[in-house]
Amino acid sequence: MLRNTWLIFCLLYIVPLSTACSKTESPVTKELNLQKPPQTFAIPSEYTHAKDMLDSLTKEGIEIKEIRSSNHSALFQTKLNYSMLIKSESGDFTLIHLGNKNGKDYTIVKMEENGRRFIYSIRKNGEPEQIYDTNAETYFNINEEYITITQSKDLNKKLKKVLNTGKS
Repeated sequence: MLRNTWLIFCLLYIVPLSTACSKTESPVTKELNLQKPPQTFAIPSEYTHAKDMLDSLTKEGIEIKEIRSSNHSALFQTKLNYSMLIKSESGDFTLIHLGNKNGKDYTIVKMEENGRRFIYSIRKNGEPEQIYDTNAETYFNINEEYITITQSKDLNKKLKKVLNTGKS
């Protein structure tokens, strides 16, 4: 009988009390959670050629999480490490660094869209160079030194702003 009474006491008073205490947060924890840590992404050495642009992207609020080589270097005849696939909190995009600053020579025109496929013509000096075929609407930005490619309309606005400010 005493065991049953003790068990009921524990279930009714101690268990709810202990769970209520574990749910409360200390003011110190709340204060720490409100502070956002500064971005600490270190640019890999093979991409330091684009450090100024990567810093400009960060200042625009694009938090870079990862950089690796992209398969777009052949499209724009650049060095392998000059075509970068960048993963960020805002989305993924490709940043192509045109080392010879010939971005004004390129134009990209949407040729066809049928709902499932989007085909773009990449032209250099007005002449068709390459076909870019994708399964989603794609946004391009070009300035003298850089080209960006993304499928996110919101991210494209940020990229366009950075490229148009001349911080390259």
